Amino acid sequence: MELETLQRLRRALSAAVAVSAIALVMAKVQVADGGGHSSGLLASLAFALCSVAFVVVWRKEHAANEAAFAERERAQLALLALQLELAKKKKEHTGADAP
Repeated sequence: MELETLQRLRRALSAAVAVSAIALVMAKVQVADGGGHSSGLLASLAFALCSVAFVVVWRKEHAANEAAFAERERAQLALLALQLELAKKKKEHTGADAP
């Protein structure tokens, strides 16, 4: 997946984790009042699944960010090497005594 897609997915999963955590708290309060056992089970399952999916997507996004950074660094190094080579050739053509 590309980086932008991973970022969108991470944001959506972050919202899903927050909503499922709120649902879990509401279900726990409802269980304390004497009902809502099945909704508590569903909320806890949704929270666990969303949390795991969030972590997986976050790790993929982090790896994609690292790869993009490394690619930018390689491109910058190649550009610097070309500039150095050009400067050396220019110096050879103009003579060694020129500043």
